[in-house]
Amino acid sequence: MKKLIFAGLTVLFALSFATCDMAPIGAGAGEEIIGYTNVVYSEDGKSLTLYLEGGVPETKASRALNANNARKGHDFYEVVFVNAANGVSRASWLRGQSAAITNITRGLDYGDVDGHLTGEGSAIIFVGTNSGKTLLAVGTLTGTDTGGTVIAANTRTATFSVAALVGDVSTFAVTGGVSDTSVYGTAPNDITFNRFHLASATHAATYPISTVTGTLIADYIEGIKIARDITGPNNGAEIIPPRVLVGGGIYDYLGPIDLKPDVTLTNNNTADDSFNPNIGFSIDTNGATGGICALTFSIPVYAIDNTTTPLTGGAPVIWNIRPGYFGYEFDLDNGNGDIEGALLLSAGSGNFETLILITVGP
Repeated sequence: MKKLIFAGLTVLFALSFATCDMAPIGAGAGEEIIGYTNVVYSEDGKSLTLYLEGGVPETKASRALNANNARKGHDFYEVVFVNAANGVSRASWLRGQSAAITNITRGLDYGDVDGHLTGEGSAIIFVGTNSGKTLLAVGTLTGTDTGGTVIAANTRTATFSVAALVGDVSTFAVTGGVSDTSVYGTAPNDITFNRFHLASATHAATYPISTVTGTLIADYIEGIKIARDITGPNNGAEIIPPRVLVGGGIYDYLGPIDLKPDVTLTNNNTADDSFNPNIGFSIDTNGATGGICALTFSIPVYAIDNTTTPLTGGAPVIWNIRPGYFGYEFDLDNGNGDIEGALLLSAGSGNFETLILITVGP
């Protein structure tokens, strides 16, 4: 079973934009108003409403820390609209903060992420973590209250459907490599890892990114752009010591360790290119003496257009596509759908079926 890059993210996520002529949602009887907000989240976490102008009362209850709010997890958002003249309207915000987006050109169809290239509009939403700016999900505009995906003069709401990104060790493939397993620990608490043995000097490898629907993100990739040129080995992708999270911020580092292999991105390495969901690597094992290592990656991306002079909004957010988040991208993926993301490799000669504890550290 594939692992959500962000486990627990709601698959369908509606984002509504409302104009100031909508009837505001008032506070309940007897509730103390402590301010106003232009972002209103639904109780089930599946939708939020942005008021393009004005706002609604905010109460103490709406800010309360509770299990329902905590489980929503993702805490940072960015939405981008681009008109046919490449004018950009952009907004980003943290959960709990107000957001503001204005100057959205009316009369255009915003249903495609590249519609601005053919005389219409484009729109996309990114959802992820504020810490590290890990991209967890993407979405496109799929409906309005006036029908279809045209934001007309009288359109009051627009709905975005969002899909979480997925990928794990089960879809990782190494050309010419030997798929095997390694075990760490003592039964019944041992852990088995998928391991890829690099039997020759150079290998090509791929890590596909898809969505929870199983479809590669073809509907979104034209709106996900590479943020910078990435050149040379161990840049954007890197070889790291293999580690297992034990708990409480303590890790077991496993061996025998050999960090000699170099890894180079073979795509997603040119600024302003569209993201390729089949992430490619070249792994060079020349000089490897025999041991294990782990592969992880972090690919910087932005949403549709990176202009620093938008019609409204600030500078573009630089997001990162990773095999995990909050540091779990450095922990070995055990193939059980957990949140770890690093890929176990071995090179050279030796018996790597049983892994040994090298060090314990924070």
